[in-house]
Amino acid sequence: MNNCKNCKHWAFDEDSGYQKPEEIKKCKRIKMFWDSTDWDEKRDSRIFLDDSKAFVQDASDYYAELLTKSEFYCNMWESK
Repeated sequence: MNNCKNCKHWAFDEDSGYQKPEEIKKCKRIKMFWDSTDWDEKRDSRIFLDDSKAFVQDASDYYAELLTKSEFYCNMWESK
């Protein structure tokens, strides 16, 4: 199954600055919306820079992360 526990993108995040329970890790595949898009002035909208299918975003556009447990299922899963 395509669960986080078998995915190469699921890892502890040393950069977050706070302690999480041991069974919780960060999905490093899901990026912030602003890191996966760019402004298109012609269309007055955002354009995608990669093939991401999901994004995280916080109100300040400063830092956001997707935290999951090992049994979380994802269609962006990749083998370790």
